[in-house]
Amino acid sequence: MLRMISDLFINFTILASLIVFGNQIYREVDSRVTSKFLKEVIIAGTLAGIIGSVLIVYSSQTIKGFLIDFSNIAIIISGIYFSLPTAILASIIIYGVKILTLPVHEFGYLGHFITGLSVAVGCGVIGKLKIERWKKWVLECFWVCFVFVANLIITPLPPLPAKLAHSTNEPNLILMIVIYCSGTILVCSIVFYLMDYIILTNHRYMEIKEAALKDSLTGLNNIREFDRLLNNALEHSKEKNENLSMLFLDVDYFKRINDTYGHPVGDKILKEISSLLQENSRPGDVISRNGGEEFSIILLNCSLQQAVNVAERIRTCVAQYDFIIDSDETIHVTVSIGISSFPETTNQVDQLVRLSDRALYEAKNNGRNKVVVANDVRKAN
Repeated sequence: MLRMISDLFINFTILASLIVFGNQIYREVDSRVTSKFLKEVIIAGTLAGIIGSVLIVYSSQTIKGFLIDFSNIAIIISGIYFSLPTAILASIIIYGVKILTLPVHEFGYLGHFITGLSVAVGCGVIGKLKIERWKKWVLECFWVCFVFVANLIITPLPPLPAKLAHSTNEPNLILMIVIYCSGTILVCSIVFYLMDYIILTNHRYMEIKEAALKDSLTGLNNIREFDRLLNNALEHSKEKNENLSMLFLDVDYFKRINDTYGHPVGDKILKEISSLLQENSRPGDVISRNGGEEFSIILLNCSLQQAVNVAERIRTCVAQYDFIIDSDETIHVTVSIGISSFPETTNQVDQLVRLSDRALYEAKNNGRNKVVVANDVRKAN
């Protein structure tokens, strides 16, 4: 009995460590994989299955061939935080490992199969209930205990070897059930708070990560993320020999707007222009705020004519938009845009930024509210 308690304690420490480690893996995968099914079913279910399988190494085998451990808690996590298919996949992995790798008699095989299926389905269904998360934990914890006890009682007792027939070391069935269920309830309580802490830290991690890559005012990419995405786009364009266009955009007379109406109004205008840029760009275009009132758009696989069309659409939309200053006053704002495109305006893709900036400068020096192509600047010189 002491050995069982020791094994369960080891199970708990390993479970807590693997949950934290598994979270680190899933957090990185979550930011890279776009398929919801792949992330929330295949990857999450596999991670939960691996966690449960590791715990099996430290299982205690009972007189009926059942294995006592906390691997079911990995299935509980799958059901509450993911979905029924996730819980089923985790269960298949965990109980498959139990059946394939451990010396369990024929009644134990049947017990494992019934337990695994029952736990997975029950946890998946409870996880979908519209109730508070702690209530789901309570229900699933008691469900796991109920399934375990029911299978332990229903499964017939196999004949013991002669040398164990009169052994006094066999664990008492009632005491074993009490220890397992008490341990499961205690560990579920601890893991519940651990998962809440992990969710909180993940949320803060994503906030910090986003703050490092996104402009805090507009939510667009900041200059750091612009540089990274631009380098990726340049490399891709070189490798595939695809068209790549660049727009540099600047809000006309923005300092005058700030001086006249104040910085809060200026910030409001920048946010609304950001929304207009997103509405009038193509899906997949990379929009960034490069600083102050300057924006940029990387147009992937985009010809010069397509870039001009996008730029004119943006310029016209901004010029016609009513920017509301207060309840009874609106103003109109214009933008100047510089364009460069590979290979139409340059055969050196690395020159796109420099040429777009020159074209923007030319647009602002020639009346503003204009779209200027870098090739036009080159011809003018």
